[in-house]
Amino acid sequence: IAPTVSATPATPIAQAAPAAPKITTRADAFQYFTDIGIPFKDGKKYQIDDQMIIGYANWHAEFSTKYPEFAEMAKNAKSALPIIEHVAPSKLRAGVLGQFEYYTNGKTAGIKLNAGVLAKYADAQKKSSELKSIGHHSTDNPYHTFIHEYGHYVSHAMSENSQRGFEHDIIDQAIKEFKASNPNYTYNTYIGLRDDLSKYGTKSESECFAEAFAEYFGTDAWKDTNAVNGYST
Repeated sequence: IAPTVSATPATPIAQAAPAAPKITTRADAFQYFTDIGIPFKDGKKYQIDDQMIIGYANWHAEFSTKYPEFAEMAKNAKSALPIIEHVAPSKLRAGVLGQFEYYTNGKTAGIKLNAGVLAKYADAQKKSSELKSIGHHSTDNPYHTFIHEYGHYVSHAMSENSQRGFEHDIIDQAIKEFKASNPNYTYNTYIGLRDDLSKYGTKSESECFAEAFAEYFGTDAWKDTNAVNGYST
């Protein structure tokens, strides 16, 4: 799930997928999300700039092309992601950059992103760099929050449709393998990973998964491999 905290099952499933479409314009980026059934709703006061929306669309296109089984599973009516939206800071708790939401019955509600911070590429880059420098985030990628929240969605969708307890199982196996190669790590859970992952990643099992997901999928390394550190969705 992350370069430093990886888990490899006995028989990883390779993915054979065509190249993802390359999105180069703002209009095409919004259209991409509409076409796949996940409309991206922009903020009114804080409109997203071209570099951010194009980056989001290209990342999602690459992920969905690399893991078509997950993309297909995510069309399930209960777990389908209905919307991604940029919202005013006042629509989120103070200091929150993003939020994945679902209803008590498990149905997915959507992803909200703080438009006050993430609408402009330069602002998103600055915030990510600041949070990485103090160890709060696992990367300084300006798209970190988007990928982190999508990681929450992946975990939720997997648990609802494929493997109940997916998040716990993958973290449990990852920690065991991490301990085997790092004998100085004495914890049996994720709580000691603030230096190897991030401070926020030690908040809960859910945040550990999302931070590790953002760390791995926030780099270019995953584009050249056949499985998510051995796991395939």
